[in-house]
Amino acid sequence: MSPSSSPSPSPSGAKTVTIDQADGEWDSWALLNRTTGAIVTGGDDGTNSTESMIKAWIAADYLNGLHGAQPSAADTDLLRRMIRDSDNDAAETLYLRRGNDAVIDRLVSTCGLTDTTVHHGWWSLTQTSARDAVRMGDCIADGKATNPKWTAWLLNEMRQVEGEGNFGIVEVRPGVAIKNGWTDWGGYWHVNCLAVTDGWSLSVLTRYPDSLGLDHGAAVCRSVTQQLSP
Repeated sequence: MSPSSSPSPSPSGAKTVTIDQADGEWDSWALLNRTTGAIVTGGDDGTNSTESMIKAWIAADYLNGLHGAQPSAADTDLLRRMIRDSDNDAAETLYLRRGNDAVIDRLVSTCGLTDTTVHHGWWSLTQTSARDAVRMGDCIADGKATNPKWTAWLLNEMRQVEGEGNFGIVEVRPGVAIKNGWTDWGGYWHVNCLAVTDGWSLSVLTRYPDSLGLDHGAAVCRSVTQQLSP
């Protein structure tokens, strides 16, 4: 393991984040102060595949497309399963209903993202940076993505994530709204953590050899959160 240090001053004061990186590991993080709009970043440059983290946006975009109407019981079930249980089939259904790649195009335009690119037909392979991930979290929480009623509903669902996806930032800051992403493919784990509160939005994106297991990525998310102390 080789130490990787990056000065990452938080909105409340200067902080330095240090991660012991394995060979072939990539880590990046960002913290956005939702009061001032200031973003601090650290770690490696570049982007990662969003994996299930993007489901928070798919939900917001779908709710926005209802133009204030109540989702049906069946659609509410799909939305809940997608957020709480990270159900991929539910995500695919809602993504296709709202126009496939157009869902990600709306993410970029609505939230003013600069580092995010579409992977045709694959929501999970959308490429994004830690900086854009916190912008997405802020965009969902501040009402740009959908109306106030459904913004509050979605954030409440993100506070009730269950099972395998309930890891990382929320273990350090219980009760925050989260949506994580995690997949082992191509010989690497791609693990992302996103959390948003009234005061801040935090993302940690990681990619590392799959021999290290999912717990390694969860530990990186916890470590960054502890060191930044948002």
